[in-house]
This record gives sequence, structure tokens and C-alpha cells, in this order.
Amino acid sequence: MLDHESEGERTLAALFAGYDPPLEAQVWITPRIRADFLWRDVSMILEYDGERRHSLRQDRDDDRWRDRELSALGYHIERVRGADLANPVALRARILAVRRALLARQRFVSA
Repeated sequence: MLDHESEGERTLAALFAGYDPPLEAQVWITPRIRADFLWRDVSMILEYDGERRHSLRQDRDDDRWRDRELSALGYHIERVRGADLANPVALRARILAVRRALLARQRFVSA
């Protein structure tokens, strides 16, 4: 069973339920950084930014630090906000378009 910390994370997980490969939830990337969701095959992280834990300036500073650390390790980070969940069709399309682009880049680089 997936361990989601918020309703927004549960909603985001449901949006990609049945997708192959499945999203991995609550994955430790480093000893200090845990990602909400990971598509390991394309090094793509989905982070849900709920208002409660991502609205203060310190929260946003922490997010920027995490993003820099993860980017330096080769991860692509997509941040999802509560407002994004209001249009799940558009959100799913946007995220899957990014995933396709990352897959295409991998194929191009390895060719």
C-alpha cells in the first residue's frame, strides 16, 4: 500500500493509477531527501506542494534547496499544487507530456 502524507498526494496517485510503469511513492533519494513520487526510468520526480507545508517563505526556500540538490543528481522535478488538481485532465496531460519528452531525450542521447 502506498504511504501518502496528504489528500493531495492521494489524489495525484489516483490520477496515475494503472499507468505503466507505476509511480513509486515516498522514495528516499538521498538520506535527507524523500520524493513524493518517482518514475525511476526517466528520473522524474513529482512533488505535491500543499498549502500547509509549502506556503511560507522558509518552505519555498527549502523547496528550492531540494530542487537544486535533486537536479544536481540528474532528476527532473515537476511540482504540483492544489490548484493543479482542479483540472485533472490537463494536469495528467502536462505531466505525461513531460515524461514523454524525457523518454525521447533518453533515446536521443543513447542513440
